Amino acid sequence: MRVELKAYVPSRLKNRIRMIAEEKGISMNKLVNLLLEDGLYKMFEEEVEYGEVESKQINS
Repeated sequence: MRVELKAYVPSRLKNRIRMIAEEKGISMNKLVNLLLEDGLYKMFEEEVEYGEVESKQINS
């Protein structure tokens, strides 16, 4: 099931995502999904290894 998620990001980040997506030949949406999935898995791995991840790291 696909649902819509809107996220507001700085234009600099959006431009960088666009550039990387074009280099890889994939859509911006696909790239953002890959980045989010990879980031979440890494965050969960850190929680297992080091305990709960500080919220400061997430908000930075």
